[in-house]
Amino acid sequence: MPRTSTSSNTPTRLGWPWWLLGITLLLLFIAVQIPASWLLAKLAPQQNVLRYVTGNLWHGQGQLQIQRALQPVSIGVEWRLKPFRLLLLEGAWQVELTHGRSELNGILGLRRQTWRVGDLSGQIEAQTLSDLLAWRWPSVPLQVYDVNLGHEKRDFTAAAGQLKWAGGILGYPFQGKQEQLNLPPLNGRLALDSPKTNSAAAGTSRVHLALTNQAGERMGDFYWGADQFVEAQLTQRFLTHLQGYQGQAGLDTAVISTRLPASALGQP
Repeated sequence: MPRTSTSSNTPTRLGWPWWLLGITLLLLFIAVQIPASWLLAKLAPQQNVLRYVTGNLWHGQGQLQIQRALQPVSIGVEWRLKPFRLLLLEGAWQVELTHGRSELNGILGLRRQTWRVGDLSGQIEAQTLSDLLAWRWPSVPLQVYDVNLGHEKRDFTAAAGQLKWAGGILGYPFQGKQEQLNLPPLNGRLALDSPKTNSAAAGTSRVHLALTNQAGERMGDFYWGADQFVEAQLTQRFLTHLQGYQGQAGLDTAVISTRLPASALGQP
Protein backbone atom coordinates (compact mmCIF):
# COMPACT_ATOMS: atom_id res chain seq x y z
CA MET A 1 0.00 0.00 0.00
CA PRO A 2 1.64 3.36 -1.03
CA ARG A 3 2.63 5.84 1.71
CA THR A 4 0.84 9.12 1.64
CA SER A 5 2.43 12.31 2.95
CA THR A 6 0.44 14.55 5.21
CA SER A 7 1.04 18.25 5.76
CA SER A 8 1.03 19.58 9.26
CA ASN A 9 -1.14 22.56 10.10
CA THR A 10 1.04 23.43 13.10
CA PRO A 11 2.37 27.01 12.67
CA THR A 12 6.13 27.49 12.57
CA ARG A 13 7.48 29.03 15.73
CA LEU A 14 9.93 31.91 15.52
CA GLY A 15 13.32 31.28 17.05
CA TRP A 16 14.80 33.44 19.81
CA PRO A 17 16.98 35.51 17.40
CA TRP A 18 13.81 36.83 15.72
CA TRP A 19 12.23 37.65 19.06
CA LEU A 20 15.40 39.47 20.15
CA LEU A 21 15.47 41.47 16.92
CA GLY A 22 11.80 42.40 17.27
CA ILE A 23 12.19 43.52 20.89
CA THR A 24 15.31 45.53 20.01
CA LEU A 25 13.55 47.32 17.15
CA LEU A 26 10.57 48.06 19.39
CA LEU A 27 12.81 49.57 22.07
CA LEU A 28 14.65 51.64 19.48
CA PHE A 29 11.36 52.90 18.05
CA ILE A 30 10.24 53.94 21.54
CA ALA A 31 13.61 55.60 22.24
CA VAL A 32 13.56 57.82 19.14
CA GLN A 33 10.15 59.16 20.19
CA ILE A 34 11.55 60.57 23.46
CA PRO A 35 11.34 64.40 23.46
CA ALA A 36 14.79 65.76 22.63
CA SER A 37 14.54 68.57 25.20
CA TRP A 38 13.86 66.08 28.03
CA LEU A 39 16.74 63.84 26.95
CA LEU A 40 19.12 66.80 26.70
CA ALA A 41 18.15 67.99 30.19
CA LYS A 42 18.88 64.53 31.61
CA LEU A 43 22.17 63.87 29.80
CA ALA A 44 23.67 67.39 29.79
CA PRO A 45 21.80 69.60 32.27
CA GLN A 46 24.58 72.24 32.40
CA GLN A 47 25.07 72.70 28.66
CA ASN A 48 24.10 76.04 27.12
CA VAL A 49 25.13 75.46 23.50
CA LEU A 50 21.97 73.81 22.11
CA ARG A 51 18.83 75.77 23.08
CA TYR A 52 15.14 76.08 22.20
CA VAL A 53 15.00 72.39 21.32
CA THR A 54 11.76 70.91 19.95
CA GLY A 55 10.86 67.53 18.48
CA ASN A 56 12.49 64.21 19.28
CA LEU A 57 15.44 62.08 18.23
CA TRP A 58 13.66 61.16 15.00
CA HIS A 59 13.11 64.72 13.83
CA GLY A 60 13.69 67.96 15.67
CA GLN A 61 15.24 71.38 15.64
CA GLY A 62 16.90 73.94 17.88
CA GLN A 63 19.50 76.70 17.97
CA LEU A 64 23.26 76.46 18.47
CA GLN A 65 24.52 79.34 20.61
CA ILE A 66 28.12 80.34 19.86
CA GLN A 67 29.47 82.85 22.38
CA ARG A 68 31.27 85.85 20.91
CA ALA A 69 32.62 89.03 22.50
CA LEU A 70 29.85 91.34 21.30
CA GLN A 71 26.86 89.01 21.26
CA PRO A 72 26.18 85.30 20.83
CA VAL A 73 25.61 83.94 17.34
CA SER A 74 22.49 81.76 16.94
CA ILE A 75 22.67 79.07 14.26
CA GLY A 76 19.54 77.12 13.39
CA VAL A 77 19.91 73.34 13.41
CA GLU A 78 17.45 70.72 12.15
CA TRP A 79 17.98 66.96 12.24
CA ARG A 80 16.38 63.83 10.81
CA LEU A 81 17.30 60.34 11.93
CA LYS A 82 18.77 57.86 9.44
CA PRO A 83 17.05 54.76 10.86
CA PHE A 84 19.01 52.07 9.01
CA ARG A 85 22.17 53.13 10.86
CA LEU A 86 20.56 51.91 14.09
CA LEU A 87 21.07 48.34 12.87
CA LEU A 88 24.81 49.11 13.01
CA LEU A 89 24.41 50.36 16.60
CA GLU A 90 25.18 53.90 15.50
CA GLY A 91 23.07 57.02 15.82
CA ALA A 92 23.20 59.01 12.58
CA TRP A 93 21.27 62.12 11.58
CA GLN A 94 20.97 64.23 8.47
CA VAL A 95 21.70 67.71 9.83
CA GLU A 96 21.06 71.14 8.33
CA LEU A 97 22.66 74.30 9.74
CA THR A 98 21.31 77.74 8.76
CA HIS A 99 22.21 81.33 9.58
CA GLY A 100 20.74 84.00 7.35
CA ARG A 101 21.52 82.88 3.81
CA SER A 102 24.25 80.51 4.99
CA GLU A 103 23.43 76.81 4.81
CA LEU A 104 25.39 73.63 5.49
CA ASN A 105 24.13 70.05 5.14
CA GLY A 106 25.82 66.90 6.36
CA ILE A 107 25.60 63.74 8.45
CA LEU A 108 26.34 63.55 12.16
CA GLY A 109 27.19 60.12 13.53
CA LEU A 110 27.49 59.18 17.22
CA ARG A 111 28.72 55.93 18.76
CA ARG A 112 29.92 55.72 22.38
CA GLN A 113 32.92 58.07 22.68
CA THR A 114 33.10 58.64 18.93
CA TRP A 115 31.56 61.33 16.74
CA ARG A 116 31.95 62.01 13.06
CA VAL A 117 30.76 64.56 10.53
CA GLY A 118 30.32 63.33 6.96
CA ASP A 119 29.62 64.90 3.55
CA LEU A 120 29.25 68.42 4.97
CA SER A 121 28.67 70.80 2.06
CA GLY A 122 27.13 74.22 1.44
CA GLN A 123 28.12 77.86 1.74
CA ILE A 124 28.84 80.37 4.49
CA GLU A 125 27.83 83.94 3.60
CA ALA A 126 29.88 87.04 4.42
CA GLN A 127 27.47 88.16 7.16
CA THR A 128 27.86 84.86 8.99
CA LEU A 129 31.65 85.07 8.69
CA SER A 130 31.50 88.61 10.08
CA ASP A 131 29.34 87.50 13.01
CA LEU A 132 31.73 84.65 13.83
CA LEU A 133 34.94 86.58 13.20
CA ALA A 134 34.64 90.30 13.90
CA TRP A 135 36.32 91.45 10.69
CA ARG A 136 35.12 93.16 7.51
CA TRP A 137 34.60 90.45 4.91
CA PRO A 138 34.05 90.93 1.17
CA SER A 139 30.53 90.05 0.04
CA VAL A 140 31.41 86.61 -1.34
CA PRO A 141 30.48 83.30 0.30
CA LEU A 142 32.87 80.62 1.50
CA GLN A 143 32.09 77.39 -0.37
CA VAL A 144 32.35 74.09 1.56
CA TYR A 145 32.69 70.73 -0.22
CA ASP A 146 32.47 67.21 1.25
CA VAL A 147 34.01 67.94 4.64
CA ASN A 148 34.54 64.83 6.78
CA LEU A 149 35.78 64.87 10.38
CA GLY A 150 36.19 62.02 12.85
CA HIS A 151 36.88 62.19 16.59
CA GLU A 152 37.33 59.39 19.11
CA LYS A 153 37.84 59.90 22.84
CA ARG A 154 40.29 62.84 22.89
CA ASP A 155 41.78 62.67 19.43
CA PHE A 156 40.88 63.41 15.82
CA THR A 157 40.80 60.30 13.65
CA ALA A 158 39.85 61.64 10.20
CA ALA A 159 39.81 64.89 8.23
CA ALA A 160 39.10 65.57 4.56
CA GLY A 161 37.29 68.11 2.39
CA GLN A 162 37.75 71.32 0.44
CA LEU A 163 37.02 75.03 0.88
CA LYS A 164 36.93 77.68 -1.83
CA TRP A 165 36.77 81.47 -1.43
CA ALA A 166 36.68 84.07 -4.22
CA GLY A 167 38.83 86.55 -2.28
CA GLY A 168 38.58 90.32 -1.98
CA ILE A 169 39.44 93.04 0.54
CA LEU A 170 39.52 91.71 4.11
CA GLY A 171 39.63 94.26 6.95
CA TYR A 172 40.81 93.24 10.42
CA PRO A 173 42.01 95.00 13.60
CA PHE A 174 45.72 94.92 14.46
CA GLN A 175 47.38 96.81 17.34
CA GLY A 176 44.53 99.30 17.52
CA LYS A 177 44.46 99.98 13.78
CA GLN A 178 42.32 98.64 10.95
CA GLU A 179 44.45 96.77 8.44
CA GLN A 180 43.44 95.53 4.99
CA LEU A 181 44.37 92.49 2.92
CA ASN A 182 43.45 92.37 -0.76
CA LEU A 183 43.40 88.59 -1.12
CA PRO A 184 43.23 86.56 -4.34
CA PRO A 185 40.92 83.54 -4.73
CA LEU A 186 41.94 80.89 -2.20
CA ASN A 187 41.59 77.12 -1.96
CA GLY A 188 41.70 75.13 1.26
CA ARG A 189 42.23 71.40 1.67
CA LEU A 190 41.57 69.53 4.92
CA ALA A 191 43.71 66.59 6.01
CA LEU A 192 44.66 64.76 9.20
CA ASP A 193 47.99 65.88 10.67
CA SER A 194 49.34 62.89 12.62
CA PRO A 195 51.64 63.08 15.69
CA LYS A 196 54.49 61.64 13.62
CA THR A 197 54.61 64.73 11.42
CA ASN A 198 53.45 67.59 13.64
CA SER A 199 54.77 69.50 16.63
CA ALA A 200 51.66 69.00 18.76
CA ALA A 201 51.60 67.10 22.01
CA ALA A 202 52.57 63.45 21.70
CA GLY A 203 49.71 61.14 20.90
CA THR A 204 47.37 63.73 19.42
CA SER A 205 46.32 64.39 15.83
CA ARG A 206 45.17 67.72 14.43
CA VAL A 207 42.99 68.90 11.58
CA HIS A 208 45.20 70.61 9.00
CA LEU A 209 43.83 73.25 6.60
CA ALA A 210 46.36 73.92 3.83
CA LEU A 211 45.67 77.27 2.15
CA THR A 212 46.84 77.84 -1.43
CA ASN A 213 46.17 80.25 -4.28
CA GLN A 214 44.69 79.17 -7.59
CA ALA A 215 48.15 78.25 -8.88
CA GLY A 216 48.52 75.80 -5.99
CA GLU A 217 51.18 77.93 -4.26
CA ARG A 218 51.37 77.90 -0.46
CA MET A 219 49.62 80.78 1.28
CA GLY A 220 49.38 79.45 4.83
CA ASP A 221 48.47 76.61 7.14
CA PHE A 222 45.99 76.29 10.00
CA TYR A 223 45.94 73.48 12.58
CA TRP A 224 43.06 72.69 14.93
CA GLY A 225 43.74 70.35 17.83
CA ALA A 226 41.43 68.42 20.13
CA ASP A 227 42.58 70.80 22.90
CA GLN A 228 40.59 73.52 21.05
CA PHE A 229 43.70 75.52 20.18
CA VAL A 230 44.37 76.82 16.66
CA GLU A 231 47.87 77.29 15.24
CA ALA A 232 48.20 79.61 12.24
CA GLN A 233 51.18 79.99 9.90
CA LEU A 234 51.13 82.70 7.21
CA THR A 235 53.68 82.80 4.41
CA GLN A 236 55.54 85.67 2.81
CA ARG A 237 53.35 85.13 -0.28
CA PHE A 238 50.23 85.72 1.84
CA LEU A 239 51.62 88.90 3.40
CA THR A 240 52.53 90.47 0.05
CA HIS A 241 48.79 91.20 -0.21
CA LEU A 242 48.93 93.31 2.97
CA GLN A 243 48.80 97.04 2.23
CA GLY A 244 52.22 98.64 2.77
CA TYR A 245 53.97 95.38 3.73
CA GLN A 246 57.60 94.92 2.65
CA GLY A 247 59.43 91.69 3.45
CA GLN A 248 62.58 89.96 2.27
CA ALA A 249 61.84 86.30 3.04
CA GLY A 250 61.17 83.62 0.43
CA LEU A 251 57.57 83.42 -0.74
CA ASP A 252 57.00 79.97 0.80
CA THR A 253 58.52 80.94 4.16
CA ALA A 254 56.14 81.07 7.13
CA VAL A 255 56.92 84.54 8.53
CA ILE A 256 54.02 84.66 11.03
CA SER A 257 53.20 81.81 13.40
CA THR A 258 50.75 82.04 16.29
CA ARG A 259 48.78 79.70 18.55
CA LEU A 260 45.62 80.72 20.40
CA PRO A 261 42.34 79.27 21.73
CA ALA A 262 39.71 78.71 19.05
CA SER A 263 37.28 80.82 21.11
CA ALA A 264 39.57 83.84 20.70
CA LEU A 265 39.55 83.80 16.88
CA GLY A 266 38.36 87.07 15.39
CA GLN A 267 37.69 88.77 18.70
CA PRO A 268 37.97 92.56 18.41
